[in-house]
Amino acid sequence: MKKRSNILTQSLCILALIGLSNCTEKTSTPPQSQFHTDFASGVEFLNSKAPQVQEFTLDLTTSQLITSENGITYKFFPNTFRSINTQAIVNKDVKIELTEYNSKADMIFSGVTTVSNNEILESGAMFNIQASSGSQELYMSGSYQVNVPSADLKSDMQIFRGIETSGSDDQPSINWVTDTVPDSSVVIDSSQKYYQLNLSFLSWCNLDRFYNAPTGDPVRVIIPEEYVVAGTKVYMIFEERSVVGLFQVPGNEFNSGNYNIPEGWDVKFLVVAVLDGELYYGFRSSTTGPNHLEEFEELTKISEEDLDELIRNL
Repeated sequence: MKKRSNILTQSLCILALIGLSNCTEKTSTPPQSQFHTDFASGVEFLNSKAPQVQEFTLDLTTSQLITSENGITYKFFPNTFRSINTQAIVNKDVKIELTEYNSKADMIFSGVTTVSNNEILESGAMFNIQASSGSQELYMSGSYQVNVPSADLKSDMQIFRGIETSGSDDQPSINWVTDTVPDSSVVIDSSQKYYQLNLSFLSWCNLDRFYNAPTGDPVRVIIPEEYVVAGTKVYMIFEERSVVGLFQVPGNEFNSGNYNIPEGWDVKFLVVAVLDGELYYGFRSSTTGPNHLEEFEELTKISEEDLDELIRNL
């Protein structure tokens, strides 16, 4: 009798454990949707995909050539770097920090776009370059050469310097101005298919040509009010290597401000937002018309992977 009692007790315990396990399963946290994101805003997601800094350490007792991940070459010469603090020439352990923005995706992810005051640019190559040695920041007292491969050489490309303005959303805001330094120039090698940039400054540099036209109107984009939250980004993307971020105005409108867009241009519009822990986007192609208005009645949920692929394929 006692043995039967023990068996019954053991069986009841097993059943109780099974029941407890089932209860635990029923009250567990439901799986997250495929559209869930840990990023707090659209711009935070974009920033996570921005181009990374490439680093090189050079001994400039002789000329040195480096090649970036994008196939652009940079040639540096002896006795051309000086310490900002002491003005002494520095050739040993020169650290080059290089960030390139060579696609429309790079511009969208980083927020570094192609605008010069109130005019739109088309970029042939865009980069930010800094130099240091140990704790010393260096500046350029000579010049260096940059060779940019291109299958579509354009004769009106020129050098622009980037001036950092008051940015927002942890993204740099760059205004590109025409470089007036006499030692800077662009040489086109048609036979080898590349631009040779002769530069005498570090920091932000862009090989550009003016892309906008003197006629046209501002472009307006309207999105649903619930998506007008901190970090929502709206871009206008052109067929060439040109991207403009649209400015938010009171309410749920974003527009091109003083950038007038001619009628008949093929453009794409991209909206990126995060709402309640999920990633949303709006995307469409369009052709500009007089006083162009693009209205998104709704944004669509999207996974981080799919949005990343969409932007990289622009």
